[in-house]
Amino acid sequence: MSTLSVPKIAAAVVVVLALVIGGALVKLGLNPPLPEQTTVHKDLPASRFVTENTAAPAAALPAMPEPAANPAQAAVNPPAASAH
Repeated sequence: MSTLSVPKIAAAVVVVLALVIGGALVKLGLNPPLPEQTTVHKDLPASRFVTENTAAPAAALPAMPEPAANPAQAAVNPPAASAH
């Protein structure tokens, strides 16, 4: 009598199929190789960005207002409803 039986052969087939299908799914999920990096901009000299208009500096922003002393207090004490 052979040492191979139907359940052992079926289990081996299932394992082989799982490995083949798993390998195919891994192969599908692999990212393609990245293309070679290329220069997409030119090196421009800094003198190209220098402006000749240095007469007046930009206006300063106004000062920020002072925060309220306790803003949570207004939410705790809502205004009283008027009586009808």
